[in-house]
Amino acid sequence: MLRTPLDRLSAARMLLALALLTGCAAAQDAPAPADPPIAPRHGGQPATSAQPSPAQAAPPAEAQAAPQSAAPAAGPEASAAPEAPAAAKTSAAAAEEAARAAAAARAHELGEAVLDRAAHFQRGDVRAPEPVSLHGTFHVGVRDKDGSLIQAEVERWYTRSPERMLTHRRESVTGSASSVGWNGSKAWFRSDADGRVIVYTDDPETFGVDLDDLRMQVRLTRLLLTACVLDALRPQLSDVTSAGTGSCKDLDGAVHATDLVTAHAVDDLFPPPAGAPPPAPGSPLPRLELRFAIDHESGAVRELLVSAPGRADIASQRLVFDYHGPTASGLRVPGNIRVYADGEDHESVRLGVDQPDDLLIFDVNAPIDTALFDPPGG
Repeated sequence: MLRTPLDRLSAARMLLALALLTGCAAAQDAPAPADPPIAPRHGGQPATSAQPSPAQAAPPAEAQAAPQSAAPAAGPEASAAPEAPAAAKTSAAAAEEAARAAAAARAHELGEAVLDRAAHFQRGDVRAPEPVSLHGTFHVGVRDKDGSLIQAEVERWYTRSPERMLTHRRESVTGSASSVGWNGSKAWFRSDADGRVIVYTDDPETFGVDLDDLRMQVRLTRLLLTACVLDALRPQLSDVTSAGTGSCKDLDGAVHATDLVTAHAVDDLFPPPAGAPPPAPGSPLPRLELRFAIDHESGAVRELLVSAPGRADIASQRLVFDYHGPTASGLRVPGNIRVYADGEDHESVRLGVDQPDDLLIFDVNAPIDTALFDPPGG
């Protein structure tokens, strides 16, 4: 029999200890939450699996005889134990999220480092200025809608802003020569044989195919200039991420190990779909998805895949670069460029940069007389 208040207090404490031990034992029997795959969880650790001592298994008789009024004191403590698995799950989810963020940051750092090597390969130690113009001579092969390859010798002048272009071409088979120009508002054609001039933009329905080809050539030139001067492109990139490794085969059959990098950029290549309503104020600008394949050893850009997510009307384009060499401006650029559309096996366009001596004729930021772009006779 309990004779003093002190005895009753001691019994209550022993009963509380018994309840706590019982709650811990229940927590031991519950399955522990699985560890996250990347990092250990924090907090909410499960109880140890140690067996209760004989004293815990058989509490003293005084505790068994404790008044019923002491039992509620153990209730809140015992009910707290089952919350441990939920806390552990929350902690594990937070750990997984932190691990994902750390992995994404590391992938971003690796992607930027790969692009650093590629930019250094192009221009050396001195950062290249933003390209505003291009003059080059090329041997060009273009496949028509029937799959036939039309070849020509081409000289091209191009300015980036405002965007203008002039192309003089001489077909290899027929020898016919002509010029096609765009001055920002008028697209035109001139035959060298008879001096005949046609302004395509005066009759876009009749010359729709010619205008489409001109737009494609302007986009290709803009993209080519962008790929050859990564210093100017990189400030426009977002979500730069290392995408692992790959390989590609050059024109000589040699296989090159590559580092893959993906990124996004605002779409300044493709116009909105025909008939599309204007974008709502504040709506996000359309974006391009870019994937670079950078030579693991040299840092040369080997491939560039360009796609427009959400645009079923635009085929992805893959540019493949070979035979890199120096130019008069100091840049190292590809001497051969092949363009593949939407996973096709045969290139739709092939550009070979002329190299009459040790330098490729691919002059960036060369001075250009803007009167070249205007149609003859105004």
